[in-house]
Amino acid sequence: MKPRTRIILLVLILLAASFLRFYRISVQSYWNDEGTSVALALRDLPTITENASNDIHPPLYYYLLHGWIGLFDSSEVGTRSLSVVLGVALVAALYALVRKYSSENTALLASALAAINPLLIYFSQETRMYEMAALLSVLSMLALTHLFKGYKEKGSLPLGRACLWLLVTALGVYTHYFVFAIVAAENVAVLLWFII
Repeated sequence: MKPRTRIILLVLILLAASFLRFYRISVQSYWNDEGTSVALALRDLPTITENASNDIHPPLYYYLLHGWIGLFDSSEVGTRSLSVVLGVALVAALYALVRKYSSENTALLASALAAINPLLIYFSQETRMYEMAALLSVLSMLALTHLFKGYKEKGSLPLGRACLWLLVTALGVYTHYFVFAIVAAENVAVLLWFII
């Protein structure tokens, strides 16, 4: 496939992902957890930190939402658009991850399937941290592939790539504790890589 064709297809997939995520985004008003997200994000950063320590979710998403509300507003469209942006970025990141392990066509197919996935669309229309956690999980896996590519090339772990993986993974864990499951899966993959 020609590079220009690949870029055009990827841009079309990302545009479709954007459209599907913005479509009817303000039809429903906030539900309970979204209202909690907005109420928490409207507070100052020290208060967000203190309140998040009593919550079941870490505060990174609330910090980001706090800044997002400062740029836009606290309406349904204003706050949910953060999840839309994160959801479209997830489609692009998935393309990059799959492309590392497979063909161009497979990467485009994977990103197209993510673009139209009803569950990913649903969570891209919520003022919650789930799309951010999913995006950081994919970025963590992508950083891990770069880390091992560097290891194969140099015979030792490149410090910069290791720090990148650590940073992205820490951001993921600081977004949602489920990201620990991704870290566990990555550790199993690393163990198998060294054994095999």
